[in-house]
Amino acid sequence: MAAPQDKCDLKPNAPEESLGASLPAYHADFASVDSDIVLASSGTLYRVHSYTLRTTSGLFRTILSLPPPGHSPSPIEIHEPDAVVEPLLRPMCGFATPPWPSLDALSAVLSLAEKWSAPGPVAFLHTALSADTFLSADPLRIYALATHFGWRATAQRAAAATLTLDLSAPAHAPRLSQLAAPALLALLRLHRTRRDALRALLDSPERFLAGNGAPFHCAACESRPSTTPPGARSSTASSARPTRGPARTRSACVAGDARVLGGAMHEAGVRVGELRPPRNGQTASRVCGVLAFGGRSGLDGPDHKHRLAVPPTLVLELISLDCLVVIW
Repeated sequence: MAAPQDKCDLKPNAPEESLGASLPAYHADFASVDSDIVLASSGTLYRVHSYTLRTTSGLFRTILSLPPPGHSPSPIEIHEPDAVVEPLLRPMCGFATPPWPSLDALSAVLSLAEKWSAPGPVAFLHTALSADTFLSADPLRIYALATHFGWRATAQRAAAATLTLDLSAPAHAPRLSQLAAPALLALLRLHRTRRDALRALLDSPERFLAGNGAPFHCAACESRPSTTPPGARSSTASSARPTRGPARTRSACVAGDARVLGGAMHEAGVRVGELRPPRNGQTASRVCGVLAFGGRSGLDGPDHKHRLAVPPTLVLELISLDCLVVIW
């Protein structure tokens, strides 16, 4: 009798207690007993009415049209985590949606909405994705999503926002490789046409007379800069300076009128982005000249105490030397 007594010492409800401790809990907002479908995702249960799933999701419309099983139905397993499932179920069920913490979180929910064939939530997420916060943070990613889903207006806005990016940078290669061929060609064509439009305006003596004539001069301080061709490097640093004028303006007076140049850039749709420091023996005067008419404060803003001068050939040279990120 000793052996049976030893067996009776085990807790008979130990397996039940262990099982009960591991049972998933219902989400507080998705626990209505009136709902007849239960979804399970990473340890959380969601009660949702079958009518809601049928009318908002093509995937569940197909699943729920199948004959019901003979035994008691078990929860439908969802392989995505709660952080993705819950934000998608909220708009599907008419619940309030909190602000999106990041573009990564929104993109993950959008991917699941596409997988579930849920056009209503996709449209809802499109509105959130079009916010200026996300558009300015990662315009290339927004462009990729917009072209994938066929959102033409959003794609155009995102493409324009990429004009401050250098698409040739290695950091953008993974995102560009994800674009479909038509979308990639359209983006590259936009950049190319912007550059060509700026080149045409800069080379036009009717539009940019000071920059295409000689001698070059600064309209404000009347100083004359060096006439050394932009592609040539002088042997002394003084050759890149104007022959006269205040010392504080010497690094900025190059040639032409920056206000006219700023108008040409605006008309061509060219944006001025990051200004990089000199390299490979470039003179500081050239970089400062571009900074004076461009920069993040605008092309012709209140910061312009001085009507600066930049020749068109110098602008194109700085673009080719990668001193200034100007997307075309």
